[in-house]
Amino acid sequence: MNESKAMEPETQFELLLKNDSPREGNAMLRVASRNELEVEPDLTEEVAPSVIAKMDAGRRRLFILVLALPLVLLITQLTARSGGFHGGDSATRTMILTRETMLFDDTCGPLHSPYNVSSITGSGQMSYQSGTLSSVRQALTSGNLDNRRVILVGDSVMYQIFISLVCLSRSAGGLVEYGRKAKIIGNASIMFSEWGGKLLTFNERKQATVEKNRDTFLSRLGESARPGHNWIKSCEDREVMKFEGLALTANDIVFTHATVHGEGRQANMEKIVRLLTCMDHARNNGEDPGWPTIRIVASLPQHFPGPGGAYSDADVVDPDGCLLSINPVESEFYQQETLHFVENGIPLVGRDLGLEDLGMYHIGGTNPEVKLDCTHWSLPGVPDLIAKEMMEIAADLDPSGVDGRS
Repeated sequence: MNESKAMEPETQFELLLKNDSPREGNAMLRVASRNELEVEPDLTEEVAPSVIAKMDAGRRRLFILVLALPLVLLITQLTARSGGFHGGDSATRTMILTRETMLFDDTCGPLHSPYNVSSITGSGQMSYQSGTLSSVRQALTSGNLDNRRVILVGDSVMYQIFISLVCLSRSAGGLVEYGRKAKIIGNASIMFSEWGGKLLTFNERKQATVEKNRDTFLSRLGESARPGHNWIKSCEDREVMKFEGLALTANDIVFTHATVHGEGRQANMEKIVRLLTCMDHARNNGEDPGWPTIRIVASLPQHFPGPGGAYSDADVVDPDGCLLSINPVESEFYQQETLHFVENGIPLVGRDLGLEDLGMYHIGGTNPEVKLDCTHWSLPGVPDLIAKEMMEIAADLDPSGVDGRS
């Protein structure tokens, strides 16, 4: 790509999808039991209790002080170096990450360059302090995800959220198998697709690739002429919905979005509203054959140096970097989703997380292949926050037929 241009939303995405297999040495995963996951590891060590017990009170205090002093000095030095969590430039903002606070790295199969730059942006520490891993662990150990398929349908930003879900599940000890249809404990799975439900439209170049991949895949399954893969038509005909040949049930949940593709967004929002309205009417009339829950994810904000943070070639000819903060009301994406979703009573996952103030956690200028990327995020990072909310929703799902309006 020409160096004078910023990263367009889908650049390099197809390459990443082809390389989501685990790295060498990571093919075998140990899967912990739920009981093991529920117990936080005790990282303390018992220090010669029989020796300490023989000391008098004064010597015990002195002994403990001598042991604690080096630790206090080390913590003080690390705090001074880090400059705090939000303070300073990207170098001083990055805190020292320990084994416990590094949520995941490139030993997690799907995580590849250019996303793996949290050591530069500090986004991993933000994710850790937001409790993403503990929330995912709680969902995995609750038993509420058993036999459930969590399906993400979308573009490269949604794929980043998929990476977060898989890698956080791995860090929590709940990942069974990598892949675009990753398996987690409880006979559950986390899946990703660009074309699930024939629901989304992308830009012209990408749309041709998506349709070719979809038709080839369904043809190999012998499913190309069978009903169920167009979810709007399935709803209108009151038929079971399918995902890549799999019949979906009321125990499953789908997360989708309007995408960051300006050419397809309007059509995507209209189709999503049409689908949810159809499902709502069918359920009110007792005509739901067992469809999955469908939830809509808010467009994650962009932070390009332009109005509302929107991508534009003209705004990034000589960029200083991504904006740290934007006013979401000035974002066209935000306005569109207010009109199509919020005003129609459709809640949005991630809408109120304050992501508009986290522009420092984009990939930015860390990718040498492009000038500036203020669409995608460094990982671990902001997509973890959406993954956390998704897992909480999926674990709290009422499989009685509740759609995206709830």
